[in-house]
Amino acid sequence: MTKNRIKKNWMLNAFQYQDGSKKVFRMRSIPPQNVSEKTLSTCVIIDWPYSGELPTKETLNAIRVFEEALSPLDTESGDSVLFHIITGCGNREWCYYTKNYDYFIHQLSSLLEDFPRFPISIEYQENTNWNYWKAMLDFANEEEVAVA
Repeated sequence: MTKNRIKKNWMLNAFQYQDGSKKVFRMRSIPPQNVSEKTLSTCVIIDWPYSGELPTKETLNAIRVFEEALSPLDTESGDSVLFHIITGCGNREWCYYTKNYDYFIHQLSSLLEDFPRFPISIEYQENTNWNYWKAMLDFANEEEVAVA
């Protein structure tokens, strides 16, 4: 079963695979007009692992608090932009592209300083030409065709 919705340049695809596993892709279908691969050249991936296929209500509530705290990082015209969120198979992943990793981490730390520690891990890669987001977008679109 596949659900696809596009709203304000964002796409939401929910998949249930033949093995019963589920994944939800919430991602930009196109990048914001006022940013480029050259200006936001660093890919930052934040992962939140959890038990089970999808997060429990308790975990989902904690994830929502985390996401709300991070909302200032998605500036669309500034230093970082959220490109996708993928949930399923025991993990939620956020993909940001930013001008500067160190500044991004400083901002992230500042935004989270009044919260308890969240169970996240962070990875980054510089000069990616948005390849990871493009690959995930292609995957979501291919899956839509393959699963539908």
